[in-house]
Amino acid sequence: MRNLEQIRAKHALDFINEEKNVITGPDGGNILSKLPTMIVADGLLATAAFAKAKGGGYEKTIDNIFAHLRSQAIAAGIDDLAGKGALELQRATAEALAYANYIKRFGKAKRKED
Repeated sequence: MRNLEQIRAKHALDFINEEKNVITGPDGGNILSKLPTMIVADGLLATAAFAKAKGGGYEKTIDNIFAHLRSQAIAAGIDDLAGKGALELQRATAEALAYANYIKRFGKAKRKED
């Protein structure tokens, strides 16, 4: 049985290995560094709205974060999370941030390899 750290790491590594092109945004910025910061500053739902509007790697990455939340039975999606209470949103935000930091770290390691 794997613990949550192992689950996060495996899911993040799979995403980084599949989606090598999501690291850099259309304006040249590093998507994987921006999203955790945005989650802390603006909240998960606002960050998801931004990522969906921006599209491209931002949308792929936020979709992956929500896929992780779904796999942990935390939130089925953005619509589901928007309808939940404050405690569920707080739990989802904490897990999304922890997971997004794994994506960020593995993304940096991938960039060094390339």
